[in-house]
Amino acid sequence: MKKFIFAAVLPVLHIFGVIDASAAIPYFTDEAVRSVDRSTVQSEGKALLDELGRELPAYEKSAGNETVLLRRLELLRRGMELLERNLEATDSPELICYAAVAIEELRRFQEYFREIITRSARPPLPVKVINVTDFGAAGDGVTDNSEPFRKALAHAMSFRDRYACTIMIPDGTFYFANPRMGVPFRADYLVPPEKGGGLDKIRKTNGYIVIGNQKNLTVAGSGNTELLFDRPLPGVSCIKLGACDNVTVKDLFIDYKMRPFTQGTITEINAQEGSVVLQSDDPEAAMPGMAHFRRGHMWSFTPEGTFQWEHGFFMMKKAEKAGPLAVRYFFGDDRGGNFNPVPLSAGREAVRKLRPGMKMVHVSRVHGGGVQLDFCRFSTIENVTVYASQAMAFLDTNGYADSFISCNIRRRPGRMISTNGDGFHLASPLFGSAVVNCRGEYLYDDGLNTYSRHALVEKQLLSGGWSVSDIAPFPSSLVGVVNQETGQITALARCSRLPDRSYQLSPAVPLVSREMIRAGNGNGRQLPDSLICFSRNGTGFVAIDTSFENHHGKSFMIQSPHSLVENCSSVNAHQAGFHVGTMGNWCEYTSPHNVILRKNRTEGGKHGLMIFYMLPGNRIAGCNPLRDILLEDNSFQNCRSGRPVLLHNIAQPERR
Repeated sequence: MKKFIFAAVLPVLHIFGVIDASAAIPYFTDEAVRSVDRSTVQSEGKALLDELGRELPAYEKSAGNETVLLRRLELLRRGMELLERNLEATDSPELICYAAVAIEELRRFQEYFREIITRSARPPLPVKVINVTDFGAAGDGVTDNSEPFRKALAHAMSFRDRYACTIMIPDGTFYFANPRMGVPFRADYLVPPEKGGGLDKIRKTNGYIVIGNQKNLTVAGSGNTELLFDRPLPGVSCIKLGACDNVTVKDLFIDYKMRPFTQGTITEINAQEGSVVLQSDDPEAAMPGMAHFRRGHMWSFTPEGTFQWEHGFFMMKKAEKAGPLAVRYFFGDDRGGNFNPVPLSAGREAVRKLRPGMKMVHVSRVHGGGVQLDFCRFSTIENVTVYASQAMAFLDTNGYADSFISCNIRRRPGRMISTNGDGFHLASPLFGSAVVNCRGEYLYDDGLNTYSRHALVEKQLLSGGWSVSDIAPFPSSLVGVVNQETGQITALARCSRLPDRSYQLSPAVPLVSREMIRAGNGNGRQLPDSLICFSRNGTGFVAIDTSFENHHGKSFMIQSPHSLVENCSSVNAHQAGFHVGTMGNWCEYTSPHNVILRKNRTEGGKHGLMIFYMLPGNRIAGCNPLRDILLEDNSFQNCRSGRPVLLHNIAQPERR
C-alpha cells in the first residue's frame, strides 16, 4: 500500500511520507543473486571501505572549500554507509547485488579523488596567448572564419604539454559558413582501452569548430564575442571537443544565421483534414525544401507567446509550402499514452482548439549541439550562452568530471523558443558532470538529463561472444543483464572483448538476443536483453544553483546514481520540475540510488517531483530499484495537476 502524507495546510507542500514496497517484485532476480559470490563481494567491499577510510582525510584536504568537491565527498560518505549496510544485511538476498554494484561505483569516486590530488600537485605550465586575428579571423559577421580558427587551434596544438595556451577571440560577430566533416581524433588519448578508449581508437567527428586531443587549452571571448554559424546540419555541432583534457571554452554567445525551427502565426485552420497554415514571422526560418527542415513536433502559443500546454503537442505528418513564407502542416490522429500529460500526437480534435492569430513553433530537430564534448576529462564550459540549437544546447558524451558553469540557454527577442532539445544532455559519463549556476528558458525538451544508455544484445557470434549495439560496455567492467520486459536485472557479470569485437560474460550467462526473437527462439519474449555498464553511469553528478523555466519536458531528469541537486528551481515546466528515475522506454536503464535533493523548489508545472521506473511501451516496472533517495527541504507549489508528487518504484526514501 502506498502512503502519501502532505502538510496540506501549508501553501508549500513538503513530503512527509514513505512508500511500502513489500508487494514489489525484486529488482535483482534469484538468478542474479546466484550469479554473485557473496563471500567475494563481502571481502572486496570491506577492503574498499578500509581503503576509502584511510584516504578520506586526503580527499577532504584536496576539496578545501570548493563546493562541488565537498558535495561529492558527501555523496561518497553516504555511499560508504549504504555499502556497509548492504554488506551486513541478512533480511533480503538481493542486497548483496546492490553491494556488488556499489563497489564498482565507489571505485569511481576513489579514482576521481586520487586524480584530483595528483593534478593539484602538478606545477603550473607557462601561459602562451594566441589571438585568432593573427590567423586572419574577422568579427564582421560576414567573413568565413572556419580556416582561421582551424589554424589557430593547430598552432596551439604544437605547444601541448609544454604551455597552457589561451586562444583569445576579440569582441565582434565571427561567422562560420562551412563545417569541418570527418575530423579524426584519438579516443584512447585520454581514456585507456580498459575504460573504453580503445573501442574505436580513431573516431571521426563533425563540427564548425573542432577541438580535438587538446590539453591545457582555453578558448575565450572578450565579453561581447558572438559565434554565428550558418545553418543547422545533422550530426554537426557548433563547437565540438573530442578527447580533450583540461580544456576551457568561455565567454561566448552562440547562434545560427538560419533558424533550426519555424515559428509564425496561424492564418488558416482546416479541422476536417487536420491542417493549419502557418505564416512565418522569421525570414531565416526553416522551410520545406531546406536540408534542415525535418518532420517533427509543434507547440501552440497564445498570441502573446505563452505555452498552451493543454493543447498538447502536434506531430506533423507532412508539410508543404503555402506561400513565400507560409507552410501548411498536416497532422495525424489523436493518440494518448500512460504517463504522458498530453496526447502523444494531436490531430483533428486538437486542431479544433486552435484559432487564427495563435502562434505555433515547428521544431526541425536533428542530432547535434551548441557545444558538444566527447571523451573529455576535467573540461569546462563557462559563461557560454546558446540562443539556438538544432537539438541540445550543451551535450557531453562519455565525459569525465566535466563542468558547466554560469552557462545560459536563452531565446532572443522575437523568438518563441531557444533550443530544439535538452539544455544539458549528459550521456553515459565515466564520472558525473557538474552543472553550477546555469539558466535555461523556452527549451523544447528537458532542462537537464544525466543518464547512461544500454547496450542492446543483437546476436551470438561463432566465437560464442555477443554482439551489441548502441553504447558498448567497457572491457573488464561489471555489467547488469536487464530483462527489458520486466526491468529486472537477471545477472551480474564481468565482460571481456573478443577479437571479433563481440563480448563475453563471466560467469557465462544465457542471453536473449534480437536475432533469437526474430527467429522465434526468444522463449516468448518480445524484447531482447540489454546490458548496463556500472562503470559509465554518471556517478558523482552535481547540480547547484541552476534553474529552468517555461519549457517542454522536465527541468531536472536524474537517472545517474550518487547524484546531488541543491538549491535549484523550476518554473512552469511542462511535465515536472524534478524527475528521479529510469527511462527504459528511451533505452536508458541506469537506476539512480543515493540521490540527494536539497532546498529545491518548483512553481507551476504538471508535477513538482516524479519518481518512477519506465519500461518500453510506457509501462511502469513492478520492481522498486530507486533507493536511498534523500528529500530535504524541497517545495513544490501550484502544480497544474494538483498532485505535486508522483511516486512509484521507490524503496527506502528519507526525509529531513
